[in-house]
Amino acid sequence: LVGSRRRPSSRQAPGNPSPGAWPLPQQRLREMAAYYARRGGVDSTLVCAVIECESGWNVNAVGDQGRSLGLMQLGPAVRRAYGVSQPFDARQNLRAGISHLCCLLKGAGGNRHLALMRYNAGSKLASRGCGREYARKILRHLERK
Repeated sequence: LVGSRRRPSSRQAPGNPSPGAWPLPQQRLREMAAYYARRGGVDSTLVCAVIECESGWNVNAVGDQGRSLGLMQLGPAVRRAYGVSQPFDARQNLRAGISHLCCLLKGAGGNRHLALMRYNAGSKLASRGCGREYARKILRHLERK
């Protein structure tokens, strides 16, 4: 039912029926983010802080270099790894971005600072200290909540 406003079942993420069908209100995007965060076992406030800093909740955001796309600013390697065919589709972007963040958190032993550095700069660059300011920015954002 395209365009219906039915409440989604517990197995279906809330969201848009198709990319670009209509602009999604921020509240709907927050609900989708919370849904995928719960499914991935990631703190939804962390996910929301990442989205706020990455795209400001703009589903059509394009990074400065034109390679990072959508809400969670997914780069080409992450899009490929998680099978994202439509990076501006909120559902695909959130599912992949949150899954990626979950893997980074696990790989960092739950260390949010290190996982956020890796989210921003990639594992190789993070090991050289890149992404440190980004991680601080996200963690400061969380402290204000």
